[in-house]
Amino acid sequence: MSYLLSEFYSSSKEIYKIRLMAGEKGLINDITWVYLAEDIENADFLRGNELVITTGLSAGTKISWLYELIRELIYRKCSGLLINTDKYILVKNISREVIELCNSENFPLFIMPWEIHISDIMQDYCNKIFMDKYLENTLSKLFYNIIFDSQNVKNYIPLLNSNGYPTESSYYAAKITNISSPLKLQNCINLLSIKYHIFLKNNYYILILKECPKKLLNNLMKNYFEIVDNEITSNSSILRPQIGIGEKVSSLSKLYFSYSTASYALKVAKASNKDCVYFDDLGIFRILSSVSNKELLQNIYFEMLDPIIDYDRKNNTQLLKTLKVYLDFDGSIQETANFLYNHRNTINYRMKKIHDLLKKDLTSTEDKFNLRMAFYIKEYMRL
Repeated sequence: MSYLLSEFYSSSKEIYKIRLMAGEKGLINDITWVYLAEDIENADFLRGNELVITTGLSAGTKISWLYELIRELIYRKCSGLLINTDKYILVKNISREVIELCNSENFPLFIMPWEIHISDIMQDYCNKIFMDKYLENTLSKLFYNIIFDSQNVKNYIPLLNSNGYPTESSYYAAKITNISSPLKLQNCINLLSIKYHIFLKNNYYILILKECPKKLLNNLMKNYFEIVDNEITSNSSILRPQIGIGEKVSSLSKLYFSYSTASYALKVAKASNKDCVYFDDLGIFRILSSVSNKELLQNIYFEMLDPIIDYDRKNNTQLLKTLKVYLDFDGSIQETANFLYNHRNTINYRMKKIHDLLKKDLTSTEDKFNLRMAFYIKEYMRL
């Protein structure tokens, strides 16, 4: 969670007499640092998301200097440009082409009068970025402790309360993999004005969302993956992110549960090769995940299906697979045969064998439910 350009602008436009000339839609950009640039040749020092400040000292009489500088800054993924005007660059000489470029690329262009000292604004902004980074690290530690040290939640909640995260509120936790940088996701969230925090842990990003309705969350994921699709189109080496979104909880003290369900949802996303999986869309798996005694689940699975598992192992047959497909097609012999590319008589023979081994009525609703549950348990335990 970085400092937004809009926050810098709103908090300092009066003090430093700053005016936004173009690129208003880019105010949602994040700032990681402030950089003074007077020579376009030094652009290699930029790492992205800097707010660049210039007086235009190197512009001389070259009319296109500012346009070329902004194009380079956009290429370097900087957050915006602030011009200290009225000495080397006059406001009236900022061309329409420059304004149109900034607007089309959502690149904020600011101006401030010459009497404002650059050193003052740089010191102010850098202090704010430093303090924001300190707060970000503090929040990351607090959320990490709330998730992974649930026995001592009460020790961490007061500090989160003081930073705008009330104890009783709705929260989602999400777990994300294969995300090269969280900034594009953050920009999507910033557009929706949702309070959130994101941090990195063991090569996964953990995202906490406060008071985010499901519909808004759906829009967020849709917008984010549209951006990802565009990125992958232009650069096929970019990995596609996968996201697991946990159960919505009503309190900070329950955030660990949202995270644990997000972890399971991410495993499902990986196993099914999906971009994003919501835990609350997983049906029966939501119930299975709440069972603390995993050994019990495993015992149920083997009690229900062990006879045919053992028979398959000894005879190199496919009774277990046949039963699974039979249940998936709600007891249809013909559809099971079609799916497995077997003759109907072959399936009838296998089903008779399954009936003899399990001693179950394979037409009974109750028995079919119990057997289907056993397969759900198998899938759950596999994940």
